[in-house]
Amino acid sequence: FNIGRLGTVREWLDEMGDEAIAAQPAAALTAAWVAGLIGEPEAMERWLATAELGTHDGPLPDGTVSLESGAAIVRGVLGYSGLEVRRANLARALDFEPSASPWRPFLLWGLGHVALLSADPKRARALFREVLRLADERRQAVLTIIALAELSLAETNIGNADAATIHARRAEMIVNERGLTADPRSASVWLALGSVLVANGELRAGHEAMERALRLRRGGPGLSPWPTLEVLLALAPVRFTLGDADGAAGLLAEVRAILADLPDAGNLGRRLEEIRRQLEVSGRELAFGEA
Repeated sequence: FNIGRLGTVREWLDEMGDEAIAAQPAAALTAAWVAGLIGEPEAMERWLATAELGTHDGPLPDGTVSLESGAAIVRGVLGYSGLEVRRANLARALDFEPSASPWRPFLLWGLGHVALLSADPKRARALFREVLRLADERRQAVLTIIALAELSLAETNIGNADAATIHARRAEMIVNERGLTADPRSASVWLALGSVLVANGELRAGHEAMERALRLRRGGPGLSPWPTLEVLLALAPVRFTLGDADGAAGLLAEVRAILADLPDAGNLGRRLEEIRRQLEVSGRELAFGEA
């Protein structure tokens, strides 16, 4: 699935069957990955629990040093238990994994994403740069695409429009080359492009790109909530500025509903309220009650 072939891995697991998967801790760990990536956190935790009950001599086939480390990686990268638990699992896995581990760029990406979601774009930028230095674009195309897009978002937040544009366009190029334009995981690319365009004053083009990002996220129901939150929070002010106050309010209501289901969303709740207040100051009161 690191090269965008998640469907193939799912087919392999379906052919194995649950009983055979449960008998092989490494397979259970892979099943946990797949469940998490398709938005099934309960199944993910069930397979992780199965993997953690097993034993495995030496590194796993995917290069993870141990089942314990593998479980921390899944929980840290996907982050269904909230930002602080996510951060703790990523740090724990970094302690387990050696510097040459193929999982190190994924762990650094996760920490960068937590930093970006926590309004620390400079730390996020440093971590994403390290991810791109370590990642193998040929074998880790999806990670490379997402890291470039998130690096672009960090640069936009810092105010470096030129750098943000370069990273977003490179991510777009890889998406097109790999045929991943319909993959929900590529949504961050269109969000990054949209953010660059909006920052450069090209509001309608930016709006179009962000709406594309939202369609991709909604095309994969049950996906990890964090990228969806990023899109919703960025798009709401753009819709409002273009005269769609009701559409903006709908997005903010969606954010509120997602946050209500998350055990720990860091400062995203505060960010939601800041956006609501900013939009109300510039226009009419927004009604975005319970979704």
